Amino acid sequence: PVNMYSEWSSFSNQVENPGAEAHSVLHVFKSNVKDEIKYDSSLDVGRQVCLAVVKPLAQDTGLTKPSNPSPSSLKSAKDVKWCMEVLCYGLCLPISEHDIIRDCVYVYCEWLSSLHESPDASIPLPIKEDPNFFSQKILYHFYNIFVPRAGEADQIHKQAVLCHRILRTLQDLVQKPNKMNNETWECLLLFLISINDSLLGPPSQKDDVGDQLCDRVLSVLFEIWIISCCKCFPSPSLWKTLQEMCMKWRHRVALIDQWNRTNVALTARLLKVMYGSNFPDLNIECDDAKIVPRDMSDECIVQTWFRIIKTIGNPVDLANTDIIGRTPKFVTYTLNNKDMSGSQYHPCLEMLPNIFLKAMKGVACVCDALLGIGEVDRLWPKLNFSEIADDTIEVDLQPTTPPSQRRGKLSFDTKSILPTSHKGLKMITPAHLSSARLFHNFSLGSQSPSLPLPAHQEMKKSGLVPMVSIEMKMTLNPDRPRCDSILNLFGAWLFEALLLGCDASTVLRRSQRSESVSGRSNSVLMERKGMSTQMSMGEVSEIPDPEHKNFDEGQAEAAGALCRIFCSKKTDEDINPVFLARFYHCVSQGLQRRRGVSNEIVASIIVNSSNLFRLDLDGVNILLPVYLTVMEGILSDKEPKFRCRYDGATIRRSCVQILLSIVTLPLHYSRVTIRDFGTDKDPAHILFIQLKPRLVTLLINALQTETESVNTQMLLGGLLLSVQDSVVFEELEEMAVQHDAEEGSLPLTTSSEGEDDESGTGSDDSSYHLWLKAIYITCHSLISNWKNDFAVSLAALELLSGLAAINMSNMLTECTLECMRAVKWICDYIVKQCQRPPPQHSKDLHSTIVSAYYCLVLWLLHHPHLLEDKDCLNTVLETVELGLSGSKSHGREFDAPV
Repeated sequence: PVNMYSEWSSFSNQVENPGAEAHSVLHVFKSNVKDEIKYDSSLDVGRQVCLAVVKPLAQDTGLTKPSNPSPSSLKSAKDVKWCMEVLCYGLCLPISEHDIIRDCVYVYCEWLSSLHESPDASIPLPIKEDPNFFSQKILYHFYNIFVPRAGEADQIHKQAVLCHRILRTLQDLVQKPNKMNNETWECLLLFLISINDSLLGPPSQKDDVGDQLCDRVLSVLFEIWIISCCKCFPSPSLWKTLQEMCMKWRHRVALIDQWNRTNVALTARLLKVMYGSNFPDLNIECDDAKIVPRDMSDECIVQTWFRIIKTIGNPVDLANTDIIGRTPKFVTYTLNNKDMSGSQYHPCLEMLPNIFLKAMKGVACVCDALLGIGEVDRLWPKLNFSEIADDTIEVDLQPTTPPSQRRGKLSFDTKSILPTSHKGLKMITPAHLSSARLFHNFSLGSQSPSLPLPAHQEMKKSGLVPMVSIEMKMTLNPDRPRCDSILNLFGAWLFEALLLGCDASTVLRRSQRSESVSGRSNSVLMERKGMSTQMSMGEVSEIPDPEHKNFDEGQAEAAGALCRIFCSKKTDEDINPVFLARFYHCVSQGLQRRRGVSNEIVASIIVNSSNLFRLDLDGVNILLPVYLTVMEGILSDKEPKFRCRYDGATIRRSCVQILLSIVTLPLHYSRVTIRDFGTDKDPAHILFIQLKPRLVTLLINALQTETESVNTQMLLGGLLLSVQDSVVFEELEEMAVQHDAEEGSLPLTTSSEGEDDESGTGSDDSSYHLWLKAIYITCHSLISNWKNDFAVSLAALELLSGLAAINMSNMLTECTLECMRAVKWICDYIVKQCQRPPPQHSKDLHSTIVSAYYCLVLWLLHHPHLLEDKDCLNTVLETVELGLSGSKSHGREFDAPV
């Protein structure tokens, strides 16, 4: 948490005000140097001293004479300290005095090498004898070279080159064996924080020295900080200082890049420490892997990982310009620029949506790594946090079947569609209606065609692949942590991010009705900067409204991460009810979000929660109404009306999977109520059975608009399942009515029937009407739209075979005509397929023709009365003759021989 170091003091004041340690006595004699534009070198006494002293020192260093450096002429500590006063002043000169500044840097870089195991001979003897003392003074003086200076672009570039030189020297120092003590390590870390604050604290300005050095100084800070954790673990005061200062640099995108880069490198090591070598590797670039030293202890890795995660505070603050733009340096800049109306309106804050997106991507990637999602190469093909693609990124869905068992089309087993006796089903109660039992004869092919990836190149360029759906069929590692553990770490951030833009007062009113949280539940709390007290999960702080800014993509990342976490629940795992309640509320708010034509949040929730209703989460059915409303808007059109990062087929597939997982629930729970918590008024009660008409209508509409092969096959399976469930349910209802009549409870029966009519299960929604709709839609589409897709054709024929086996004896008279039409359509389909030109005949085509003949046989076996009709019999005989001889002996003019 942000206040984890509340009992420790920080060095923030020292960092922001270096004080006398970074000043020279020559500053007393400084003349009009403050105004670099009017700087007169002839009047600067300190400059004259530097010219006389610095150049001879630089000429005696090993940098200018690397082959045979001569011993230094400085023999006493007094002489060295005097020279350091001059060098300190030289580093403060305007960048126009580049030669003097460069020589000062060279001398100090040479003297810093005294901390190495074998220092050069050119280093003065007093520095060799006490390298830590003098190195600390050098670090204080080095701060001056990083202070932003006014000047032209070429002069700023010269300053940046000198800064790079110093940073390389420091990196080389800490990476090699050295004699640094604890005080020197602390001084080095404070120096790095100081120069970062000097360069990054003010608002971003294009082409200034801070802009040029931003990535470099941050990468060195995090790299050396991690090394110090291994060699001399920073004190809590240092950690607090780092956290406080990083929270003032969050308007810099490079900070989030380096934070992500460091988090992932530490997470890769953490997974091995906590879960062993069998846990999936988090493949990262070699350069990023080197951030964490090989000899870093396991305990150090754990402690460092947790502290680095909390370094930038609450990343949701990035969506609030009032927080990011109210730092002291932002306010100072605003006061010095009268044209600005407020610090929160600085142009650099327009980057906050992108920064927020990167931060949430980093959090989501760490969550995914902890979940142990397999095939991590697909998640992070190249971990380069300096580039995040802003364009659309599509995700390819992969089949679930192992490669060795995959087939290119439907596996059509004639034995699997033999008629099943319904007599045994009449004794089954509605609670035992199972999609597995009714779906066993619908064998869909597992080979899914590759979805288009219009942004494939963007995926490669992007370090973090966003919105990784759990439906990518990646295997979750069985040793993954429990959902509660991950939510204890990141839940507060993810929940708050998803609630951005929601009515905070509504959230607070609802929280007053929630139960109090105690024990472990209190470990996940909503905390804000500057607040010492913690808020329970049922509360939120004042949430900024980002309606006028594009924070949707970052919120979508948070939504996707939350859905993947909850969808990773193990069978025997219990999730804290507080987390479940908060998750349901956030998902409900996210699905009801409407922001013009762009809706990243809705798309992310749908794609990443396709397994949600299959996991037996407590109370998950409360989300059924809002999910159903969203799916009605998506599946009713061939392409989503809003823009998002997923292509239409991916979103529709997730909707189809969700639809198939809930299509049997209305009949399973029947008159069980669903509480609608989407209103502040008294919650309404919806019966499960009332959702049946909407589900059936959605299923049929989706089947009519779907163009993707695999999605269509799944919808066909769902339609067969829905018809079969409806038939069994009505049989059980009829048996119950008869039983009540025998027991003399007619008034109760009448009431029950009234409820049926009210719930939408009257004649228009009966199993018979659903059966008729299924026949019509399937036969019509089979002849017109699906005849060229052999996999879909096989699925449609299997559906028709299943419909033929359904007993409609109570509607014998009414269904005879429909059965005759179905047989006629099947015969027409066979004729059309047989009449294709010879080049189009293939093994797959012949398989569909054979399947159509078998489907025709089933219809005639289950409905033998059809053969009593002369026209129907002639049609069937002509079709059989066509299959046997290749032509019709009494065919019409357009029935050409095959």
